[in-house]
Amino acid sequence: MIVEGTSSGTTKDGVQFTGGLTYAGFFTDVFEIRDFKIQRLYVYLDPDYWGKNTAPYPWLTRDEEWPKH
Repeated sequence: MIVEGTSSGTTKDGVQFTGGLTYAGFFTDVFEIRDFKIQRLYVYLDPDYWGKNTAPYPWLTRDEEWPKH
C-alpha cells in the first residue's frame, strides 16, 4: 500500500513550509503488508524545507508561482 500526503510546520530557524503551497512538505509512505499486518514501512520525505536545492530541477527555478491546490 502506498500513501501520499502533505505536512506543514516551521523549522527551528523560522522557515515555514506547507505541502501544496511551498516546495517542501510532501511525503510518500510505502507499506509492506503480510497477513493483514504491517511488516515494513518506508518513508520518503523531501528534507529541503528551505527550497534551496533547485539546481537539479529547472522547473523549480522558474519565476512562476507555485500551484496552489
